[in-house]
Amino acid sequence: MPFARGHSEKGTIRSLGPEVEKLCRFALSRRYRLLPHFYTQ
Repeated sequence: MPFARGHSEKGTIRSLGPEVEKLCRFALSRRYRLLPHFYTQ
């Protein structure tokens, strides 16, 4: 079963920059798009 965790807290300073944030958003959106496939296969 797929698993993801952010390990952050509200109000913390972002340290990785906009490039990493963009890549993380892309990866998470792909993950959520594929979840139905993971659960039906």
